[in-house]
Amino acid sequence: AESYVDGYCVGNEGLGVRYTLHDLENAIGFLKQRTNKPVTTTEPIDSYLAGEYSNWLTKNGDWCFPLAQPYWAEVTEAKPAVDWVLTKYNYLTRRHPNPTIIKEAGLPTYGKAKISEMHQLKFFKLITEIQLPFFYFEAFDQPWKKGMDGEQEVEKYWGLFNRHGLPKSAAIWHQETFSK
Repeated sequence: AESYVDGYCVGNEGLGVRYTLHDLENAIGFLKQRTNKPVTTTEPIDSYLAGEYSNWLTKNGDWCFPLAQPYWAEVTEAKPAVDWVLTKYNYLTRRHPNPTIIKEAGLPTYGKAKISEMHQLKFFKLITEIQLPFFYFEAFDQPWKKGMDGEQEVEKYWGLFNRHGLPKSAAIWHQETFSK
């Protein structure tokens, strides 16, 4: 199975909360030694740009793998959301030599005003057009999730597919566009 792995990501939004820097360093070191593969971790993009762990994050992973969710910065319209991600990405890549791939980028489709499948679709169309390296967030809605937004609704609706596995507009567009 290791022949199918290009690299590993250890940890996700837990540095200083669910695990210590020491624990993370040990896990990354262990995986690098054991597999001879590149290893990194993931935190919100602002943690790479400033704060207690910013220098460590940009120097100790084999690539930067930040989360960039404009919704949590109260940016919900598609164009400003893409601009927000691109600005943060450009700032990070200008300051640090490591390759950078956005691990998570997206918009929710339900739960608050100014959020819809159409906003999500426009966001993904625009971010794809600028060829920013990113991963879609996320595959499926997760109705069991509890959110950080107080109402706990938005966190459940980030998927490209709804809770029943049916494609939303962005998934249909993606399939039509990239299967040609």
